Amino acid sequence: MAQAPKSITDPRVRFFYANAGYAKKAGESVHSATLRNAKALADAENYAEDHGWTYQWEEDPQGYDSLGEDEDPEDIEVLWVQLLDESGASLASLGGVNLRKDRGIKDKYARVVEAELALEAMVESEPQRNGHEHVRLKCDMALDCQEPVTHIDNKGYAYCTKHGEQRKAYGTPCRKLRPSEITKLEQGGTTRYR
Repeated sequence: MAQAPKSITDPRVRFFYANAGYAKKAGESVHSATLRNAKALADAENYAEDHGWTYQWEEDPQGYDSLGEDEDPEDIEVLWVQLLDESGASLASLGGVNLRKDRGIKDKYARVVEAELALEAMVESEPQRNGHEHVRLKCDMALDCQEPVTHIDNKGYAYCTKHGEQRKAYGTPCRKLRPSEITKLEQGGTTRYR
């Protein structure tokens, strides 16, 4: 992941700049996209804390199907996380979250996942909160590609089905995006390759 520039002084924004992914708008620089997404995640984390939201982590026994070829089940635990509001009602959840056993929910990725869930719930409850605009996702493979984005690679580039499958065929780690991830990206949120 990228190292946060010294000009970013907010510790939360610095953390997410260095540890979260990004989705670029057409013509947007990697720095601008990373900074925009880091600010959104930091804002969501603050929002969740201000509203008394909590996270419940549990083992996800069905999630072990999500392990990559290079991941050893002895080193990885697969968890399910749920975001709860102050009354205990579920706001968002995600399964198949792969974390290193030696770090567990202290893993930096766990904090990113929590902030992404908070961003999703915050946008659903108050879409105008951050002035989130609809982001038109564009395939990063070809300038003239007009097909809808369906895949993401391990560097955060987005592709249509045809180009995503081509990337995989050439050995670039690339996976299909879940519908909820596409929605999150279109709302200005982030997702990770894992």
